[in-house]
Amino acid sequence: MGEDENISADVDALLEILREQTKRQIIEDVHIQSLDLEQRIRERASELLSTVRREPAVPDVIDLLRGQVGELTDLVQLQDVGTVQRIGSGVARLSGLHGASTDELVSFPTGVQGLILNLDHARLDVVLLGPDEGIQGGDVVTATGGRVRVPVGHQLLGRVVNPLGEPLDESGPLQATDRHFLDREAPDIIERAPVNEPLHTGWKIVDALFPIGRGQRELILGDRQTGKTTLAVDAILNQRGSEVSCVYVSIGQKKSSSLNVVETLRRH
Repeated sequence: MGEDENISADVDALLEILREQTKRQIIEDVHIQSLDLEQRIRERASELLSTVRREPAVPDVIDLLRGQVGELTDLVQLQDVGTVQRIGSGVARLSGLHGASTDELVSFPTGVQGLILNLDHARLDVVLLGPDEGIQGGDVVTATGGRVRVPVGHQLLGRVVNPLGEPLDESGPLQATDRHFLDREAPDIIERAPVNEPLHTGWKIVDALFPIGRGQRELILGDRQTGKTTLAVDAILNQRGSEVSCVYVSIGQKKSSSLNVVETLRRH
């Protein structure tokens, strides 16, 4: 038993010595390989730098710069700016913009544009053509010098658009024939076609008492909830199948009321 124990101890000691030598040899090999790899990388980098590094053609660069400098022209551009004094409910009050005019477009820092409607000696009233989020007092407003142009043409029939002519429905982009200014002079009375054809609203009592012609101006007056919009929508529906083009314009209406009218026109 004693000899077996001595032999087992010697074997364990021999294995431990072999493990230490093997581990030391692996570490030395890895260290040598890493040194060789680093040396090869340094040599390759030196070769690349030596091939890329060239002397610049200084005279050519100077001639090119002289040619570009000779083409430069002095230009001073002045831009009319204003300051937001107050904003709320989609209307902004501005100061400055002394060269602005009515119906001119101005640009706010958020990218939203506004339409000048009222000019005063010390202030301007601007209607925003977009959301007023992010606009606050003290913001700088710049004048664009342009006016609002809206799309026109028969392509607008059957579409739902906002006041700028941008589509609000899901029928894709609007292919307009032309774009006109928001305000235009009306044709002279002599140039207008005569009113000689009747226009029936579909309400017998109205058609019997009030003869209405195509192209004739009519005004519907009445208190709230008396059926003014219903009368106008019924008159539009009664023109189905005729050559009369009808356009419903909603001003100051609630979104739900406008959606109800749109749904009624689509359904009928």
